[in-house]
Amino acid sequence: MGIKNASGLKKIFLALVVVNLVGLAAYHLRTTKVDHINLRPGDEEYHHVEDINYDARIQELLTNAKEPNLKNHLTVDSSMFLNDTASPSAWRNKDTIFQDPRLAISLTLNHLRHQLAGNSTLELPFHWADWVDLTYLNHELEKPVHERMDCKHVKEYLECNSKVDRARIYDNDQYIKCMSNEDVSPRLLAKYGFLGHSQVPGYIYYDYSDYKTDEKYRLMQGKTFLFTNSPNPYKIMFLNDHGEDLVYNVTSKQKIIFSGLMNQYVENNRLSRGKVLLNPVKEFNALVQAEGLTIGDKTQYQNFSAVKELTPSMFHYGRGDVELQISLYKRMAGRTELDVLQRSFLNSLERSKEHDSANEITYFKMSSMRVNENNTDNGWHYDWRFFNGKLVDNQRTNIILERLMRNWFKFATKNDMTSWIMHGPLLSWYWSGQMFPYDNDIDIQMPVEELVKLGELYNQTLVVEDLNEGYGKFLIDVGTYIHNRDVSKRSNHIDARFIDVDSGIYIDITGLSTSKEATPKNYYKNINDSEDEGTIMNEDEEKEVYNDRRLHYYNFEHLSPLKMSMFSGVPTYIPNEIIRRLKFEYPRGGLVSYEHKDWYFVPKLQNWVHQDQLLSVVDPNDYLEGTDVSKNKLITLAKTISDEQLHGILAQSEPLQLEFSHSKGLYDFHKAELSYLVKYDQDKPKGPNDPLDKQGKMLDNYESGKNEEYDALVKKTVRLDKPLRMSLFEYEHLRDVPAKHN
Repeated sequence: MGIKNASGLKKIFLALVVVNLVGLAAYHLRTTKVDHINLRPGDEEYHHVEDINYDARIQELLTNAKEPNLKNHLTVDSSMFLNDTASPSAWRNKDTIFQDPRLAISLTLNHLRHQLAGNSTLELPFHWADWVDLTYLNHELEKPVHERMDCKHVKEYLECNSKVDRARIYDNDQYIKCMSNEDVSPRLLAKYGFLGHSQVPGYIYYDYSDYKTDEKYRLMQGKTFLFTNSPNPYKIMFLNDHGEDLVYNVTSKQKIIFSGLMNQYVENNRLSRGKVLLNPVKEFNALVQAEGLTIGDKTQYQNFSAVKELTPSMFHYGRGDVELQISLYKRMAGRTELDVLQRSFLNSLERSKEHDSANEITYFKMSSMRVNENNTDNGWHYDWRFFNGKLVDNQRTNIILERLMRNWFKFATKNDMTSWIMHGPLLSWYWSGQMFPYDNDIDIQMPVEELVKLGELYNQTLVVEDLNEGYGKFLIDVGTYIHNRDVSKRSNHIDARFIDVDSGIYIDITGLSTSKEATPKNYYKNINDSEDEGTIMNEDEEKEVYNDRRLHYYNFEHLSPLKMSMFSGVPTYIPNEIIRRLKFEYPRGGLVSYEHKDWYFVPKLQNWVHQDQLLSVVDPNDYLEGTDVSKNKLITLAKTISDEQLHGILAQSEPLQLEFSHSKGLYDFHKAELSYLVKYDQDKPKGPNDPLDKQGKMLDNYESGKNEEYDALVKKTVRLDKPLRMSLFEYEHLRDVPAKHN
């Protein structure tokens, strides 16, 4: 009997333990914050806690996201950069390259300021090795000369299409524009500014080679060209956000270590030779004051007009205009010596007159690379001279594109250049007011009148961004044959570029003008539509037509009046006609497809999210079809994403947190402006995935520019705010690289 009672008590005790454990577990689940960020597809169970305020947690993330601070100062040993030292440790006597933009910019600005004080003629020595990072060459320069790669080595990695081509390459180094170290003459050594062959890489490129090769050799080609043979820019323009920009002529090709600028800096500041602190922002502000220009908090990029009227005359430019300008420039040359920019423009006029669209020489050269199982990047998005590695990191790409747009806008605004976004950027703007995170193309259009002004006044100008924002540098490069306005048969489809010299990525600039080209009958009509939409499209074929040098045709009403908007936080103009242009150019769903190349549009975020990020916060049962990911199901999940899932995405990426925080007002503005720019025909059914989620078919609202409320919205909202992202210099040099899809 005692044993039975003991056994019963034991069972009761065990039952109480189980009940307590279950209760404790239930309490733990109620009180523990479970985050999707710690769970991944493939886990057996996804937990969900209903009472967590994820909207508040999102705000907490955004509040705590760390703003990047640009490190402006640089400490160096001044004796390492003097030009009058025999010390083997000084950089003038080393074989390897030193480069930091803060050094070149600080010494250059200090030099200019003290020249002003002395009332002397301003001279600005320049060498690409000081302004662009060429230290990739150091892995060759560190080797003994006889162990360095020469042209023979390079030939092994070139892609050739025939045995004849291969034989030609092996027979003649000049065929690939290559020169081995041993062939560099004493005269060339002096021209390049070298003290001996040990300071020259094993080979150098003295011109562009169109043979495809691997990334490593494309890097060497561009960097050896900049190191030795590339011409200097004609001018340097330091952008000043608070007043007039600072513009100076480049007068000589000379590296910092041979120029004596450090000697001057030490003397000007009454310093002892040794450790010195360089601060380019401090030097910039001192030079602005010395020039008598404005320094302050108010920028020069505000108070925009909501609409900008163009005139048909801005698109007129023909052979008669070319002849007249040649005559004027030759008359000017008879009275005074032309400067380098004027001589270049006259040469452009004469070369264009000598050639036509069929026989002109291709101007812009790309960093073409071999495509294989290890590389899908063909290199056609990089200028070959400034190529600095493939775009494999979305955050780096977004920084480059934002700074390109930002500084083009600043330059264009200050110098009264009219331009607007078109093609991919216009489509990207329509979706979110921002650039696609998976795209690296920026397309700008302008009237030919503005294009000619760009070439005549600003060609080969190196634009340096306001130093309070970073050390970005952008080369304005205008093609030789811009005066020929027919469609180019030799790939001169792009008229000019605004090139980020730290990466080789660029803005494509195309001019629009009248020409002798035959106009396609459907140049304005979307052939996939059964009927015209809107009053503008009921056009007769006698209207004046403008084309670029490719196959894009427009009439005046397609473009004017331009509408002021914001694109990735940068004020920019968009054309008068948006929806029709985008339907015409992207008939296969560009306006309605929520997915592209594994990126998904998330309305709640008003941005595109990579598939990997989306999969990390959703239940596999909601997107899998068997073992495959269903894009249609993911699209639905992206449209209906919860605050909890949004928090999970943001928690993975501090840069995305900052971008979302800075962009919230931009998203609200974009939604508001679209309510004026786009209207809906209630009698026509909308598309199945209309991102604006309105009833009726999308149409352009051509009367939007006459709306007082729209005008007030633009004037109240549009302004150049601080950058959405850190500078490229800070990203590449002053912090760790984050995850790939940030």
